[in-house]
Amino acid sequence: MRVPVGELMLSVVLVLTSIPFAYSLHEVDHRYDVTGYILDADRQPLDGVPVVAHVDGKRMGSGSSDSNGYFRFRMHLHDSDIGRELRLKTPEFEGTVRVTLTPGDSSTERIHHVNFIDGKLVEGELPGRGGVPVTMLGVAAAATLLIGGFLVAEKVRRQRRRRQRAAQQAESARSGKASKGRKGKNRKRRR
Repeated sequence: MRVPVGELMLSVVLVLTSIPFAYSLHEVDHRYDVTGYILDADRQPLDGVPVVAHVDGKRMGSGSSDSNGYFRFRMHLHDSDIGRELRLKTPEFEGTVRVTLTPGDSSTERIHHVNFIDGKLVEGELPGRGGVPVTMLGVAAAATLLIGGFLVAEKVRRQRRRRQRAAQQAESARSGKASKGRKGKNRKRRR
């Protein structure tokens, strides 16, 4: 079964655009993303480590580290939560940070970078690791390659069809001239 390229492209676009929609559960000024890495003493990633966040003893969010040690989850917090204690727990580690945000800012993403390195909580982005997980870059690269591959394949198909049509038209034109020429010769002979 062949799927038309247009339908396939639409499907890919819908899937890729639904990811941010599903991830944006609240208005920007109510979102508070906690992101970071869980690494061992040698700064090697720890995969599959659950992270749970509590504010005033209430569970507010959770996530799990991927194969790169990266985790990210979203909480629903307000301007009034500024300065509150945010307790992060893993099965082996625990640490506390304060909620930091700019009150009234409804356009800037509120992201708190919190890392566990050899069991110690370290705030801020880690040099050389950035804030985007490698898995997300891989997904984006794969999607780009997939879309690009389909676009190139479709362009090649169109060019092939054009060449075939041109060859058929040229053949038709040649055979048409040849048959017209034969008819004319045949008419002359009959007379």
